[in-house]
Amino acid sequence: MCIRDRCKSAAAHHAIAIDDIIPSHTGKGADFRLAEMGFEEYPGIYHMIRIREEDWPLLPDVPAGSDSVNLSAETVDQLHAKGYIIGQLPRTIFYEPGIKETDWSATGIIDGVDGIARRWVYLHYFKAGQPALNWLDPSFAAQRMIIGDALHSLDVLGASGLRLDANGFLGIERTHAGKVWSEGHPLAVVGNQLIASMVRKVGGFTFQELNLTVDDIATMSHGGADLSYDFITRPAYQHALVTGDTEFLRMMLKTIHEYQI
Repeated sequence: MCIRDRCKSAAAHHAIAIDDIIPSHTGKGADFRLAEMGFEEYPGIYHMIRIREEDWPLLPDVPAGSDSVNLSAETVDQLHAKGYIIGQLPRTIFYEPGIKETDWSATGIIDGVDGIARRWVYLHYFKAGQPALNWLDPSFAAQRMIIGDALHSLDVLGASGLRLDANGFLGIERTHAGKVWSEGHPLAVVGNQLIASMVRKVGGFTFQELNLTVDDIATMSHGGADLSYDFITRPAYQHALVTGDTEFLRMMLKTIHEYQI
């Protein structure tokens, strides 16, 4: 049964189907491969930077059987010093020595549709196969793709609501103090308001999953997703179930109430 048929079946039984979109990254499908080849506006979808050929010696070789290689902290600092990238992020999710030591990876040599060979460095908050979307590119290619994905789920496939996954990582810039700002950025708030408003406009609803602080969750809930669930109260529920002590859980629920989430 295809997704559209499942949505119709759910509606026939007075139920709804919920789809999801990920406004922060994609996999390495056709969109990313077209971006690597420099096709039209596709490079603007991703936070990826073309490295000049004279600077290729800074980049490590891509291992056999792989399509990219993670960069060391030293290489990230060198590329930042040359003005290519914004630098190291405040924290590296899924850090693993020798596998993911930074949030930046480099491609091999890619032959473009215009005959030009390129090497790219791209950002990935999560794993190397999840390149980050660039919400600050002048083409607005990422925004157009995400809104199109949302409306396709609702209007074509027949979903009634959308889960926003990893939606707190849309903005990235360097502050006047020289630090990289990538979590709790105002652009993430604006981006979520845009997505949620468009979904509401066509009669759907959204809910978000945020692995952020309580105050960030509260900020992104105002005008954005209609509902939220989080990572931070789960340990409190588990602690209460295991120990029979609800003090930690009551503290977390009180905090959530104080922030009006």
